[in-house]
Amino acid sequence: MPLSKKQFATDKERKQFEFELSKEYLGHKDDTKRDLNLRVNGVAARNGASGYQFVGYTQLERFYRGDQWDHNEPPGASQRTDNYCSVIVDNISSLIFDDMPEINCPTDDPTDDLLELKAEMKERMIHKVWEDNDSEVELDSWAKQTSLYGDGFFKGPWMEKVDKLGRTVPPDSPGKWKIRFSHIENPGSIRLIYSDDNYKKLLGFIQSSRLSVVKANQLYGALAKAKGITIEPSQQSVVESRIDPASTVPMANIEEYWTDELMGIFINDKLLDYYFHNWGFVPLEPVKNIYVPNHPYGKSDIEDALDPQMFHNRVNNDLANLLKWISSVNLWGKNLEGMQALVAGLSRIYSVPEDGEIHAFEKTGDPYITNTFVAQRR
Repeated sequence: MPLSKKQFATDKERKQFEFELSKEYLGHKDDTKRDLNLRVNGVAARNGASGYQFVGYTQLERFYRGDQWDHNEPPGASQRTDNYCSVIVDNISSLIFDDMPEINCPTDDPTDDLLELKAEMKERMIHKVWEDNDSEVELDSWAKQTSLYGDGFFKGPWMEKVDKLGRTVPPDSPGKWKIRFSHIENPGSIRLIYSDDNYKKLLGFIQSSRLSVVKANQLYGALAKAKGITIEPSQQSVVESRIDPASTVPMANIEEYWTDELMGIFINDKLLDYYFHNWGFVPLEPVKNIYVPNHPYGKSDIEDALDPQMFHNRVNNDLANLLKWISSVNLWGKNLEGMQALVAGLSRIYSVPEDGEIHAFEKTGDPYITNTFVAQRR
């Protein structure tokens, strides 16, 4: 059943429904604020540590991208990153959907030609939906996103109307309905609304996105004007988003509020429009990458690799600095006017005047420890 409008008996009834819908949406958004903050920014450790039980989406994403240092090394010191976090995610996620899933609609009676014909039609329809949604790319992206963040959200199926050029248009505009599904690129844009602390019954969800003011006016300008809503830019919250704000383009917050009966569109927390679908299910599939007992969300494949990754980077760079320090020679002397140096590769031979002197600074330390450490690294 496509999205549709509901006919209200009176204008008062419609306004009362819109008031209750806005109140419901704002209540759920406020209730899920702390939950979203913990997912994005991490769950702090409670006993004897200043670290995290779960570091959150922001740190996971930065480690995957190679942004793993919490300080700058002194000038001239080595600060190299061997990024194994991206290797873990890329390799593991590549195995999940390495081949296209097969689609079969078997019948109860293979000898019934009519049932077999209907089954073939179902398979063709499903294949068409998969082709329309570029399913291979969507599933591969979903696998990588779930591996990285620990939580994967797959939106759909839902119905969307498109024009002749394939562009999305409002449900009440001329066009053709399409069945859609897609992975959610930013897990921090989803607020899940559960019925209890078992985290199994999903009542609905809120999906947040940012849309340029120009585009928002193109899509919703006429409707917003009719409702007395001004589409204006709003600031992006650092607390509630995993993305580091980097765009200077004026943007507005767009939220979709989905339940098993309807979908509402809000701009900067103001109700713009709503549609009923009455599908009887919430069009979102949350997936935990690794199950964690008594925790509503999953665990990333690199969650337990972050500390070893940091240790690896620091030890390798300390070794590089140590070898650089050992191989360097600091000299001092007197009467060195006219001194000459003969350079051959990494070697240098110095020629000093007859009354000149040149000496090397002695370096303190135990060469046995250094030799043992280098041998172990090999």
